[in-house]
Amino acid sequence: MAGSQKTSNRKQRRILTGEEQISSYMAAVARANGVQNVSQKFSVIPTLFQQLLKEIQESTEFMQRINHFTVNNLKTGKLYSDLGSPITKRTKVTDTVKRKALVGSSEYPLEIELTRYEHDIRTDWDKIDEYASFPNFRQILQELKITKIACDRMFIAWNGTSRADNTDPANDLKDVDIGWPEQLRIANPSNYVSEGQIAGSGRVTIGKFKTVTNKGDWADATAYVVGDAVVSDSTQFFCIKTHTSASGTPAVAAPTVAAPTANWTFRPDFKNLSQAAADIKFMIPPRLRNGNNLVLMVGEGIVQHEESKIFGEWGDIPSESKDIIQLTKSYGGLPAYMVPFFPSDSICVTTWKNLSWYTQKNSLRRYLVNDPNELALIDYNSLNAMPAVENFDLMAFYTNIEYIDIDDIDYALTAS
Repeated sequence: MAGSQKTSNRKQRRILTGEEQISSYMAAVARANGVQNVSQKFSVIPTLFQQLLKEIQESTEFMQRINHFTVNNLKTGKLYSDLGSPITKRTKVTDTVKRKALVGSSEYPLEIELTRYEHDIRTDWDKIDEYASFPNFRQILQELKITKIACDRMFIAWNGTSRADNTDPANDLKDVDIGWPEQLRIANPSNYVSEGQIAGSGRVTIGKFKTVTNKGDWADATAYVVGDAVVSDSTQFFCIKTHTSASGTPAVAAPTVAAPTANWTFRPDFKNLSQAAADIKFMIPPRLRNGNNLVLMVGEGIVQHEESKIFGEWGDIPSESKDIIQLTKSYGGLPAYMVPFFPSDSICVTTWKNLSWYTQKNSLRRYLVNDPNELALIDYNSLNAMPAVENFDLMAFYTNIEYIDIDDIDYALTAS
């Protein structure tokens, strides 16, 4: 018996082919959901649906910090919409005065409407053949699915601008749904800033104030040009607008106001990120900003100017283990973070719990096709969901931020 046991232990597990793994996988999905044929659309059973949502929520640190709600209906009220509303009071109860709970008020719509998301995952046969020898083949497919859905959700939440009936791959997910910043722009535009002091410039500038000596009247003056710079002689402001001629040579248009004959100063919107962060923080009402849970989210492009060393610090660590990076210093008195898929040229002040994902219960429909025409296994999934900002007063967003330094300009122009 002992010799027989040793012989059995020495036997190697038979390696399944890619086609066998596909058949085994589809059969396992059918058994788990109590259906006969997974090539026809079926509803995923509630326990497996909840497990999928749980794995998406736990897939990254960022997804763990925000809210994830499952709701019964396509149209539903936001659960944290009165976040920050006062609840404490006193009541002297009499025959005519009754104790009543305070009802939160809001000038913004409190109801949201979920929409259909199609998470269709294609796995080519060549890739399946590579995975086929792995004993955890099914786990690999599941982890691939979770990762892709979680990444798409994070990207859409930060970058989505519309809901298209037929999305265009060229739009890079931006037309799948309306994300948090765009929701803020629509509902509370005063808290969404896309340009600074120069109307029509389309940007918010950060840089050093710089005084430059004017060598005479504008017609004879040499001017340093920095994008759309605001300059002043202490009594007036005007804008110098740059463009590029057909030959590629930088050119300058005449100023909109007569040029000063004295010294002038290049004036960006903010001297540094701390000043911008303090400014955006004070867009949040006092009753909401005086807690200790506000955070500043910072785009990667801005971090490159502020804390380039952080990239070296985390350079050897896999990105999935540090999808949220806390910066080495605070800005505007707020802890600052880089988060996945956040717009590179933007900053945002809010709380983690002001950002949510809503998903409709039992809305997941699924079918799998082992498609010989596509040479792939295609896992079709659809469910109803959407990202939502809970309280639009509790979020402020600056975008189109650009760093400008007049000392970096390497050409001078003479206006005519």
